[in-house]
Amino acid sequence: MSSRIHSEFGTLGERIAGRRAPRRCPQHVWILRSDGPRIPALLVAWSQDETGWSGHVIWAEDTGHIHLEVLPSADLRPA
Repeated sequence: MSSRIHSEFGTLGERIAGRRAPRRCPQHVWILRSDGPRIPALLVAWSQDETGWSGHVIWAEDTGHIHLEVLPSADLRPA
């Protein structure tokens, strides 16, 4: 049995099922908010649970305040 578990193409099960794991990090993304404009952010990690993939993003306000949020992948788009 191989000790290589992860690949940039997803796990063996994901490749067989035809789905692909999210891209590598860090990556520039847009946060999509229903109540406002898109927010530029830096995606620093992915996580997966029973509800699907979530992205860990860092973004800054104009005031300089830094935010770290975990958001569903549907709320993120590549920049």
